Formats: sequence, structure tokens, C-alpha cells
Amino acid sequence: MIIMNREMAFLSQYVSDKEFFLPNQLRKAISDIFYQMSKRRIAPSLAIHIVNNIYKSKYGVEYGKEYLWEKYRARKAHIKNGKAAFKKWTIEKRMTASMPKVEKLCECGCGEPVKNANNRFIHGHHRRILSDEEKVQNAKHMREVRAAKAAKKKAKVIKLESYKNL
Repeated sequence: MIIMNREMAFLSQYVSDKEFFLPNQLRKAISDIFYQMSKRRIAPSLAIHIVNNIYKSKYGVEYGKEYLWEKYRARKAHIKNGKAAFKKWTIEKRMTASMPKVEKLCECGCGEPVKNANNRFIHGHHRRILSDEEKVQNAKHMREVRAAKAAKKKAKVIKLESYKNL
């Protein structure tokens, strides 16, 4: 299977997230094992032996072969799980990219889109369901309020005009 650059970046991030608690030198040793296997086409047991000898002579650190085998298997499992996670991520990305974005509408039934996706209603649309009598009564009350406001405004205008004539 050919690994693309995007998948490689995803896998390296996935593996580093899983192995963040390991010392840097051990992570580098495991990476060197994989490098020996992929570039030089060496069997895993020989790659572990070579890397162990390199780190023993270079850094004075010798890891047990069983310990390196365990970490090698763990890294292999992380890569396998990472590939599955990448596949799932790409499928989700394709699904969301192909689907048109649907705006969330106000739940009062007016059909207008809400500004914030977390909101259920547009501001002022969250009133309870009114009966027909209540609607008529509210409309009558609103007409009275508007008429009173208009009369008050008209009275102010008249008062200003009466002062101008003096």
C-alpha cells in the first residue's frame, strides 16, 4: 500500500500522541528500527539487533531485546490503528465536503435561519404557543399601545409649535 504525504503526516502525529510518554532516545531507537526495516529491507529481529548495538556503542544505552520487541509491536499496532483512524477521518471529510451546508432554522416555525448554530430560536421568537383568543387580545393591546404612542408624539409636536408662536 502506498502511503501518501497526508497519511504519513497523520500517522506520525498519531504515533507521537500515543508514545509521548516514552523518552526521546527510545522513540528514536524505535524509529531507527522501522527505518532499518523499510530502507535496508532487513528482518525485524536483525533490525532490533543492529539498532541495539548502535545505541550501545553511540549512547552507552542498551535496551533489552524483549523490551524493544514489545515497543516495536506497540508501534506497529499504533500504525495500524492510525491507518484505520486516517481512513475514518478521510471518509468523514469527504462526507462533509460533499454535503451542502444546511443552515439551522428557527424552531418557532418562521423559517428564518438563526445566527448562532447553538441557538434554537431567533431573539424574540421563543414565545409559548398562543391560543387564537390570546393572539386577538395581544393584537388589540398592541394597537392601543401604538395609538397611545402616536398620540403622545403628536402632543409633543403641538407643544413645540405653540412655544414657537410666542
